[in-house]
Amino acid sequence: MPLLTSFLSNPPPPSFTPSSLLDLSSKVYLITAITPTTLHLARILYTLHATVYLAFTSENQVPNPIASITTQCPTSKGTLKSLILNPTHPSSIKPAVENLLRDEWRLDILFLSHPDTNTDFLIAKLLIPRMTTTASHFCHPNPSIRVLWISSPTSASISIVPPMVKCFSSAEIRYFLAHEFANRKHAEEPGADEHAHTLPGSNPSGVQHVLVDVTLPGSSVLRSMRRLVSSAKEEEYAACTLLYAGLAPEVRSGDWVVPWGRRGEVAGDVREGTTAEEGDQSVSARVLEWYEGEVAQYAQHR
Repeated sequence: MPLLTSFLSNPPPPSFTPSSLLDLSSKVYLITAITPTTLHLARILYTLHATVYLAFTSENQVPNPIASITTQCPTSKGTLKSLILNPTHPSSIKPAVENLLRDEWRLDILFLSHPDTNTDFLIAKLLIPRMTTTASHFCHPNPSIRVLWISSPTSASISIVPPMVKCFSSAEIRYFLAHEFANRKHAEEPGADEHAHTLPGSNPSGVQHVLVDVTLPGSSVLRSMRRLVSSAKEEEYAACTLLYAGLAPEVRSGDWVVPWGRRGEVAGDVREGTTAEEGDQSVSARVLEWYEGEVAQYAQHR
């Protein structure tokens, strides 16, 4: 009976779908890894006329996915662009990000979907100053500038885990990073309007950091059983989960988004990991410092 109960308690279908949105023609997004789910997401965003950057590991990967999406969406006025980010050569990441920064004055949502957390951490570190500047341009509270720290089953198998958090899952480690980025002040880019935040009614929201866990709940057996029932909808629903985390107006920093587009609960031990006694350092702060050390040589100005 418990097995049957778990099987029947599927996450509800997404309530936030492409029909919840109208036009994204002024928006710029970056998706840091190509998967069936993120390609479905890119198609949705492109259909709504957004500018979407897709990160590939080599030039050879680029033509087919982009051609496929543009063919399927002939009426879109959006733009699809490639960004070559090769995690096996981390020194290639900063130049690629700088190319994006030269071409775009804004970045609205950063979908950190790469299974290697080091790679996503470095990309976030390089792009958050531009996102902070983007957020400062709003003259009213606006939580639409977001970094999504996306966890999937492949994240656990590829990422190197900091030694102090081996007892935590990959999703929980990414939550620690989201928490630390959200609660530390990040400088805007050189040349940004230094007075933007002091203007009456200026945007106090800044950049929002959200954890997204697209893994289906339950054991691998239960997930396999569910796929027999809903395989045709799984990628669509997973894409809607990312869409909800990125664009639903009620989502805020510190949220933990779960399938298929709803806010989940953060476990007590994870919340405890974001706090510390006076004079001590939280687990999440130590995690962030560990990743800072891992990517430091690749983030430096050359």
